Amino acid sequence: MWGPHYESLPVRWRVELEIEFLTAWRVGSGEEGETTDLGILLDPDGRPVLPGSSIKGVFRSCCERLAGSLGMSACLLDRGLSGVDCWNGFAHEEFRSHRESVSKGKPGAVEFRRRLERKTCHVCRFFGTTMMGGRVALSDGRLVAESWAEVVERRDGVVIDRDEGTARDGLKYDYDVAPAGMTFASSLEWIDYPNAKDPETAAQTRRERAMLAAALFQWLDGFALGGFTSRGLGRAELRVKSVETVDLGNAEQVREFLVRRQWEKVEDWEERWQDWIETQFDAALAGASTTA
Repeated sequence: MWGPHYESLPVRWRVELEIEFLTAWRVGSGEEGETTDLGILLDPDGRPVLPGSSIKGVFRSCCERLAGSLGMSACLLDRGLSGVDCWNGFAHEEFRSHRESVSKGKPGAVEFRRRLERKTCHVCRFFGTTMMGGRVALSDGRLVAESWAEVVERRDGVVIDRDEGTARDGLKYDYDVAPAGMTFASSLEWIDYPNAKDPETAAQTRRERAMLAAALFQWLDGFALGGFTSRGLGRAELRVKSVETVDLGNAEQVREFLVRRQWEKVEDWEERWQDWIETQFDAALAGASTTA
């Protein structure tokens, strides 16, 4: 089962990425700017910041949109909206009941973990929930220094009356944006269990690989990141710089990784990822035809 009681050692992956903004963009600070009503998030040196949480949030949303076509369940963190009864929050009544049973010693923690996995949608198993950690991480963006002209732009905005479709009198504001052309380096890491003896664990790995590959391929065609994207901000382009892996069940790879911090470079990652997607599509279509 999916949890801390695996019967095989994992494979660890690392993808080095670059994100270049094709338009102005913003990640809000929640506070006023130096000369505007709405500031952007800056580091101590006054440079715009691209948090890993912002990247991961948009990436998860992309995965959720792709999940259904890959035969995966996605609760969208809203059971009422999605119709998927996922234990994605402490408010779930059935979860509370099982948690109370654990505190009384019935069932044990391992059995509870198994129940938790069975009651969690495929996307939440990968990205994590309030009850269990995920197995994918995205780092904060690291600014490529020469891509920033050391300026922050100011834009004007007005409050729109939704009923009338016109600007409301006296409700003008301004906000900061970071300029187009800024580039950030980031890394995506995840672990999976392709050699697991448990069929569901191995199947979950196949699903996750296909979902992750499909989302990254979609981002290669462009995506939106940050705030005010409906106003044209935050259009970005993704570049995959390298793909590396370490099979922790391979003694030689483990030795090279622990002694020399050496990863195995994956040269044919595009073909390999495409194969993941096609394999999962075939499995999803077979399952759909069986249950139709």
